Amino acid sequence: MRFASLASHPTATLYTGVVPEAAAAFTYKLVCQSSARVHVVLAHHYRLLEDFSNSLKAFSNIFGPEKALQVHLLPILEEVDLDAEHQSLDAYCELLKTLSTLKDPSSQGTTLILTTPEAFFQKLPTPEHFQKKELKLSCGQSQDLKTLANHLMQDLAYQQRSICEEPGYFALRGNLLDVYPLNADGPYRVDFFDTQIDSIRSFDPTSQRSLESISSLSILANASALKSKDSVSLNHYLPKNVHWVLQEPQLLQEEFPRFFQTPETIQASSHSFQFLIDSRPSGDSWSGIQKARTGNDFFSTQPTVLIHSHALSLYDSLSGSKLIGLDRFQEEAQVRKAFFQKLFSWQKEGNRVHIFLHKAQEQERLLEILEEDLELAGFKPDLHIAPITSAFFLPDFFETGESYIGIGIDMLFGRKARHVGPSHGRKRKQASQVDHLLNFSQLTKGDYLVHQDHGICIYRGLETLSSKYGKEELIALEFEDSITLHLKLQDIYLLSP
Repeated sequence: MRFASLASHPTATLYTGVVPEAAAAFTYKLVCQSSARVHVVLAHHYRLLEDFSNSLKAFSNIFGPEKALQVHLLPILEEVDLDAEHQSLDAYCELLKTLSTLKDPSSQGTTLILTTPEAFFQKLPTPEHFQKKELKLSCGQSQDLKTLANHLMQDLAYQQRSICEEPGYFALRGNLLDVYPLNADGPYRVDFFDTQIDSIRSFDPTSQRSLESISSLSILANASALKSKDSVSLNHYLPKNVHWVLQEPQLLQEEFPRFFQTPETIQASSHSFQFLIDSRPSGDSWSGIQKARTGNDFFSTQPTVLIHSHALSLYDSLSGSKLIGLDRFQEEAQVRKAFFQKLFSWQKEGNRVHIFLHKAQEQERLLEILEEDLELAGFKPDLHIAPITSAFFLPDFFETGESYIGIGIDMLFGRKARHVGPSHGRKRKQASQVDHLLNFSQLTKGDYLVHQDHGICIYRGLETLSSKYGKEELIALEFEDSITLHLKLQDIYLLSP
């Protein structure tokens, strides 16, 4: 068997001595140093990439905006049921967002794609077929609303409901189309004036309240509508200049041998790293990040750079302690104080100390601990609310030569590091807030409703009224003394049963 190798590649480097706790921070550093617009980060397990995603987004927020990142997780594409659990549907939505970003020529900034070898080489629709299954709407565009609804159902496999609250669904209410694109982070309300799109606005799926206006909207198809006879790998969506980052390349080779090995007498498959290396443009660059200080087959002849990073642990010295209760608490407090003093000494040497917390209450507690110790007067770590749980020391992280010390609050308080899960930012209806919302499909004339501002009223149906701007369908409400109020459909959130 032949092993895939970068032997002939001019721009490839293997970085050793990078502990797993510091791998995300070091990856961020490499991304900032690269001129590539697209970076592909490969790891052996998807859950590891979820933690990576949170960390990279946090680093981008902390050290940006000069290097703001778009971070995308690329999972394995499977048949998706719109009624499936959020985790499965969100994974598919992430895949669509990734492909959409790569296909968008106007996309700005730096894009990071986090994936596994199996997901990278999976069968995807061709870029041409993918583009055919994309519906683009823009303000001022002429479009028949009923034809558009049929297109959503028949060609894009969306489903119609009375209220649009979840990805892959749409709702029709008079001249309004509410749709939640699978490739978007929230639903949108398309307002028609006759057969012309008058406005496009995002809205809150819980309150149904309209939010920000946008000029155009992209809607991508459901998985069943994206199926095609021809398929390609993610490689066909990538631009010419890509930076590849392999996390623990030796482990990748062991976990996914079929993508790294090729029989001696057979030409490398298109779904293999050797074919990828040989077929990619010369402008690509490759980086390997691993803890071990030894080489591997993939980077066998490439330059190796040793990074003197190490993981930080606070309570290892207490692993054999038999103290309990108050004695144990006091012992932990002493160990934590000694650790803070060590961090303080590193800060005095000109290094930067960042502590990551999950919530504001933890920040208040930490500041109380520091203020109570006079020996720590002057210790001013940077505090951030971010889902980072690891603790590490990474030398020469900044261009000025300063080292970077990152500390997750779980380690400081002696808690087991939690798995936070990916932060996709996709808007969902909040169950605790939807009980009062009106189900528009169940209304009949004569029903009593409560208007948020004007009190009890009677629903009198939908009426079409004409004005100098044209015809518009409105909700007719009757109040005391036979006073009638006409409410716009997008303001239905003001009504409750």
